[in-house]
Amino acid sequence: MSSQQQKEKTLEALLDQIAGLAARAPILAVYEDVHWADPTTMELLSLLVDRIPTLPVLALITFRPELTPPWIGHSHVTGLTLNRLTRRQSAMLAERVAADEPLPAAVRDQIVARTDGVPLFVEELTKTLVESGILREEGGHMRVEPLPPLTLPASLQDSLLARLNRSTHAKEVAQVGAVIGREFSYELLAAVAALPEKALWNALADLAGCGLVFCRGVPPDANYRFKHALVQEVAYSTLLKSRRQQLHARVAAVLETRFAETAGAQPELLAHHCTEARLVEKAIAYWHRAGQLATRRSALQEGIAQLHTGLALISDLSDGPERCRTELDLQITLGVAMTAARGQAASETGRAYARARELCVQLGGTRQLFPVLYGLWSHHETRAELFAARAVAEELLGRAVRQDDTGSLLIGYRALGTSLLHLGEPKSARAQLERALALYDPAQHRSLADLYSQDPHVAALSWLSCCSSLATRIKPRRGAARRWPPTPGRRISTRQPSPGSGAAFSGSLVATTASSTSEQKCRRSRARRASPFGWRSEQSYEAGC
Repeated sequence: MSSQQQKEKTLEALLDQIAGLAARAPILAVYEDVHWADPTTMELLSLLVDRIPTLPVLALITFRPELTPPWIGHSHVTGLTLNRLTRRQSAMLAERVAADEPLPAAVRDQIVARTDGVPLFVEELTKTLVESGILREEGGHMRVEPLPPLTLPASLQDSLLARLNRSTHAKEVAQVGAVIGREFSYELLAAVAALPEKALWNALADLAGCGLVFCRGVPPDANYRFKHALVQEVAYSTLLKSRRQQLHARVAAVLETRFAETAGAQPELLAHHCTEARLVEKAIAYWHRAGQLATRRSALQEGIAQLHTGLALISDLSDGPERCRTELDLQITLGVAMTAARGQAASETGRAYARARELCVQLGGTRQLFPVLYGLWSHHETRAELFAARAVAEELLGRAVRQDDTGSLLIGYRALGTSLLHLGEPKSARAQLERALALYDPAQHRSLADLYSQDPHVAALSWLSCCSSLATRIKPRRGAARRWPPTPGRRISTRQPSPGSGAAFSGSLVATTASSTSEQKCRRSRARRASPFGWRSEQSYEAGC
């Protein structure tokens, strides 16, 4: 089963699980903060939305306005825009957060005025005031200690920061957790923070007690999650740049040495931490590994993004052969991912292989040159850039001849034969394809299918059958002199066929000579009508029989 089939089966299994649960009872499915979802998750949600009309399921999906999901506009989808809270709603929320400590009207009004209807800000500012001790109970009523106006945090970030600053250990632990990510395990946090166990437990209890992090499980098997991404951002922002780099480097080292299974399954985690720690060489290697793994899993968009991130770091390496080799590996993997995601004809695919070819030339020719040339040939061939494809095929074959490598020769003959066929030279194409078949040894060359994404033996047979089909289909009329290749008295237009044109069929049909100019025109007209693809510009032979 291919990686793409595995991905499709996995998504189908997840949908079937929801359908199975819905068969027992109606389901409410909630998906929050979808603006942070990866492409594969978005694909799953799109499939779910398409299937929901047939199921007793209500899906609630929240996301920021900048996201435009593909299901907006479906007849069974209703979009709701959540506006800021009204003053009355903000006041009610503040009262609820204060719980057992009723807020004086003056304090409540200040909270409402400062928070501008942002729910998280209302919560955090209310908690800041309650925890600060400025509210005192006297005679059954709450009294407010004198409070200068500037004492109140002016923003949500300031409010979160004020709460973090109340405990030195809690702030330090929150900073380390923020470096690890939105979620972190107790085991990883303990290894990175290097605090005494009791101090770590107390700091985590403080953070959980004031609602800045949520805890699931009991240490040392507990996992923690910041209440909101803004909490993580504020904790992270309090670190000096040098300290951030040290912590990221520490996280990467701990993952490599103590969490090898996680590092192997999620190389993008180490890539991120190495990037932030400015461990450039390691970061590039992990981004490359992450891109390869994502591509094998058919998570193509994620893989392409990871490879681009790795390529963006190349400029930080010192010039030299090693830098070229590193970029070459990334470009080749990017070419494979682009081919799978957007097709051989995509301009991005061509750019990846063209750059890889330049790097191979700079390095003086490498073992990767043949797959690179093949990828570039496939790009031109698919775009019907036939003369460019033929030039690359000839270069591929020429280099294979000089190296006397049968596998490369086999690929070269197969590529050139295909290009010649598409250029309307079936006799020459047949000769090249037969040479490819003569070289093929199943035991020696079967692995070429993995390297070039096609079995060269099957491909050569396929295109050879086209040559035979054309030879059977195109027969000269009585009295017509069929000559191939064209004699000096005849010429073929060198104008390029349009992309997607049936050059293999139309060119061969048009090449058939006729005994008179009028008959030739008639035959060319019939040939164009017979072609399922057509031409952008007239491809003609001048009679010279």
